[in-house]
Amino acid sequence: MFTVTNPMLDDMDHVFNTLSGTESLFETGSSSVYNIQGTEGYIEGVLLANGVNLSRITGNEAGFVDSIKSGLKKVYETLKNILKGIKDFFTKSKADSADTVKNSVAEMNTALEKYKKADPKTFEVDKEAIKSLAASMNADYPDLAKSLESVDNLPGIINWYEKAIKELETDAKKTTEAEASLKEADKAVEELSNASNGIKEDAEPDEKSSFKAVMAEKTASAKEKVKKSREKLKEVFSPVSILQKLPASIKKILKSKKVDGTESWEF
Repeated sequence: MFTVTNPMLDDMDHVFNTLSGTESLFETGSSSVYNIQGTEGYIEGVLLANGVNLSRITGNEAGFVDSIKSGLKKVYETLKNILKGIKDFFTKSKADSADTVKNSVAEMNTALEKYKKADPKTFEVDKEAIKSLAASMNADYPDLAKSLESVDNLPGIINWYEKAIKELETDAKKTTEAEASLKEADKAVEELSNASNGIKEDAEPDEKSSFKAVMAEKTASAKEKVKKSREKLKEVFSPVSILQKLPASIKKILKSKKVDGTESWEF
């Protein structure tokens, strides 16, 4: 079974935060290292783990660039390895994801066909179960969540599930876009790593200042590609996760009841 977990997205967050921190350093230089906050604080820890202590960096352009260059090279290599791991895992998980979608949709369609044959009077809707499912979907599918909360009968539940399945199944198959965005993010970090070799320790201060500006621009570009890639990954993960919940959720939402003159239904 394909299980949607957050470690992959957490790894993307680490890449994004690291790039955000390096972007801040390239934009502000070493003058800010004694008052570090936000993503600069994050990159301080990352660089320290790679042998660079920002508190000991000299305050001039030459000292700043020379001191962080070797550490950043290690950081970029780490980021590239993280992205490679994410790409490899995503590629391997596609088959499991497709099977999960297929099985969940088939199970739901079978259940819905049975519910369509039932007398609506033999079921009552559990509003708390509806609220629970809607809350779990609201962040990524607010329109579906909102429309679910207004349903209060068997025909309405059936119609809602059919609509939800169609939309979620379509979104879960958008793996091509996620793969393409991962490749773009990987390429951007690779270019950033290569660009970090573009300055020599004996370069003039003005050249090093210009180097910082170029690196800040390339880092910003890489950061946006990583952000987009994370969004595309989540767009694939989220519908798969929700589809997995649907078969169990409909049994919680629709409660069979005995009505005079009718048979109660068991599913």
